[in-house]
Amino acid sequence: MPFIEANNKQIYYVIQGPPDAPVLVLLNGLMMTTASWNHLVPELEKHYRVVRIDMHDMGQSQKMDTNYQHDVQVEA
Repeated sequence: MPFIEANNKQIYYVIQGPPDAPVLVLLNGLMMTTASWNHLVPELEKHYRVVRIDMHDMGQSQKMDTNYQHDVQVEA
């Protein structure tokens, strides 16, 4: 599984589509994960390189150890 590190936590991501296509980044809303976009990706990846991210405390990303404000999502 692909991960990057942000704020000392492992963040899960998925990249699909042609490497030379324009990049489209799909950001999750509250209570969403990369899987929330699964029904759209087959069509989108025909034309775009689609990047999806599970933000801190969401989906397959590492959980936070302490309480935090939502702005930690922006910092990453």
